[in-house]
Amino acid sequence: MDARRRTVLIILAKLAAVVVVIAGIVVSGFLVFREEGPPPWDDSIAAYVGAETIAEAEVEEVVADLRQAREQSYQERLEELPDDADPAERAALQAQLDGLEERLAFDHERVIEMQILTEAGTRYAEQAGLTVPEPDPDVVGEQLGLAPDLSYIQVAAEFVAVMDVLSGEVESAQPTVADQREIYDHMVSQGLSGVSFEQAQQVLTAELIGQPVGMRNLLTEVVAQADVRVNPRYELVFRVPVRLGEAETWLGVPLDG
Repeated sequence: MDARRRTVLIILAKLAAVVVVIAGIVVSGFLVFREEGPPPWDDSIAAYVGAETIAEAEVEEVVADLRQAREQSYQERLEELPDDADPAERAALQAQLDGLEERLAFDHERVIEMQILTEAGTRYAEQAGLTVPEPDPDVVGEQLGLAPDLSYIQVAAEFVAVMDVLSGEVESAQPTVADQREIYDHMVSQGLSGVSFEQAQQVLTAELIGQPVGMRNLLTEVVAQADVRVNPRYELVFRVPVRLGEAETWLGVPLDG
């Protein structure tokens, strides 16, 4: 082998070694990146509020308690109906009983939402020097038509106590076009027709919707400060009620931090 050919082979060998080293760096870097990615979510946890956890088992226990109470209520009401009762009334009660599981799926997420906002709102209140009163399950139970000792009512009463305090801190806010559009879109999804967005926009002013916009803004801040993280299986959006005359729509507060 002549000297020139030997030199070329040596250069190629060195280049090959460099490629192997670079490839090793890339692969190892990729592996490190994969190893440092977010760990799989623990499905026994519904959500985190900072370091605090909301356990799925706790939520399921509340929902199971609610299921038992509602099943008993519907069945008792069906049994109490006289033989000559309006068939439509009987059918309506039976439909409520038959659709219970679907409603409970909504309640399951609602329980998580209330627990998240209760914890996050309590922290915000403490930092702001606000006093959260003792929950009143008797009043909340009466409003919802459920026994005050039901675990769902306990959760709801704690939530209401915190929300009442936060609502006292809300200042009316000037709605953005995005706020007006969100409210309009929700109204359309609820059956509004024959009204353009431009027409609705003329009445969706701070005078009419400034308070719920302010509440939405405050709750968004509360959630962000509390470092809320929600199990990816859920897409939780808390609905801030917006009353427009006799109609009611809403503004959303995503609960994913």
